Amino acid sequence: MDKTEALYLLSFHSGRNPDIENPKWGQGFLSSLRKYSRIDNENSFIEVMECLKVIKEDFNKNEVSRDLIADLYGIFYYTNLWIGKGGILENRLTEEERKKIDIRMKIYSYVLASLLDYSEEGWQEAIGEYEYYLLGYTNYD
Repeated sequence: MDKTEALYLLSFHSGRNPDIENPKWGQGFLSSLRKYSRIDNENSFIEVMECLKVIKEDFNKNEVSRDLIADLYGIFYYTNLWIGKGGILENRLTEEERKKIDIRMKIYSYVLASLLDYSEEGWQEAIGEYEYYLLGYTNYD
């Protein structure tokens, strides 16, 4: 995946891409939650995280695209809004499903914070949490 594709995919995962007829829109991270039907969105989460790896260097600049920040923050904001108290998914998730989404958001926000801070040491630690997750482990159990 290159940077152009990563940015394109993130626009679908955030639900901000206007091409709602594109199958990628319905498979996006937020779309999988919005139309919640007992679908585990782990594949979407992994794709989002792989996109973050590709765009990492963009955060080494003094300016970052407004659209990119809107996509990244939208994923975080709406996920937490929807799974939280009073959210549209509050009574639709099992405790196990809520825990999975919560863990994914903790990892995502850690990696995102490391990108915004742009510390190589912080990035390595944060992306290590994601790689640990891929192996089936987490520090958030």
